[in-house]
Amino acid sequence: MAEIYRDKTGTTLTFDVVGATVTKAEFIRGNDIVSTVTGNPSVVVPYAITKTDGPFWVKWFFALEGADHVRVEEHNVVTPYFTQAELVAWDGDFGALTSDRVKYLEGLIRHIIETYTNTHFGFREGSTTVFGTGGPVMYSSERILGFTGSSTGYSILNDGYGIGHGTGGGYIESAVVPPNDGFNTSEVNVKIPIEEERAFGGYVPARFHKGIAYPISGYFGWASVPEAVKAAALQLAEAFTCDESLWRERYIKSVRAADWRFDFSEEAFRSTGSLVADQLLDPYVRIGFAAV
Repeated sequence: MAEIYRDKTGTTLTFDVVGATVTKAEFIRGNDIVSTVTGNPSVVVPYAITKTDGPFWVKWFFALEGADHVRVEEHNVVTPYFTQAELVAWDGDFGALTSDRVKYLEGLIRHIIETYTNTHFGFREGSTTVFGTGGPVMYSSERILGFTGSSTGYSILNDGYGIGHGTGGGYIESAVVPPNDGFNTSEVNVKIPIEEERAFGGYVPARFHKGIAYPISGYFGWASVPEAVKAAALQLAEAFTCDESLWRERYIKSVRAADWRFDFSEEAFRSTGSLVADQLLDPYVRIGFAAV
């Protein structure tokens, strides 16, 4: 599997089975064939693939030893948390690294940050499924930037992690179930206590059926990596080459020169390894959950 940076153009993938004659290659995302290239063992990944994050597949059709064959390869488009130019601008010493080493370092730090925050800071267009809670708000594990298609009737709440009915803060006058969810509208026109009705200014909150799956289509993630996340990524890059003066940022509480004994803070085992990076990332930490 290859990782390709979002918005990158000109990336080439090559079919590497010796002696094979490639007749066709299809680029597939989701259930759609995005592009087809014929008769070439080296193909350029189209921008239609790299413009958003997420997995894609290349389906190779080839002939070998008198028979036709098909092979499918999976690759992934990701948003980098820093570029080589940004890294060198941060610290000129990184200018000695090759582009491959910078890409390796960025990928390593990206995975550390995503593990710590339980958040991906890329951008994708597609769909997901959320589950009704029995209340007027559903919760998404992915940050929602906007809705598309039949989902445009919803509203975005809680910095993108909440979904409500309508466009007026998530509340509408009558309890209406989105079409094609398998329920009649009348089934959710339940009586609401008068105190709750007053709390919403006379409007009855629309309810999402508990445990029912609601398909959501739209734009997810972040249009660009937040500056605090970029700064944390650069701090971590520097931490990988730090000297003794930066040990304290790695949660080392003390160093005994006589026998070089290190005393670690317990935070070292539940953090990125850098105090500064943790503080920059803390506002973005999400606690994982599953709504059923």
